Amino acid sequence: MLKPLHRWIWADARRRGRKLLRFAETEADGGRDLARAAELTRDTVLRRLYFRHAGDEQRHADLFGRRAREFACSAMRR
Repeated sequence: MLKPLHRWIWADARRRGRKLLRFAETEADGGRDLARAAELTRDTVLRRLYFRHAGDEQRHADLFGRRAREFACSAMRR
């Protein structure tokens, strides 16, 4: 049922880039939240896991951001 809507959303390179940029922002925010939680916890195992997860979230943010910029550049060439 939502397939036509998804196709419409992802069909345009500019819109795709904006959506991926929002994904990147969300991932970066999550990483900051996890890093802050790690700073506040006293449990060393949990702290390490929080920091590892925060790093993963930042890598995801970087990947989404890079892909968003690729779409933005390809949309500008058209």
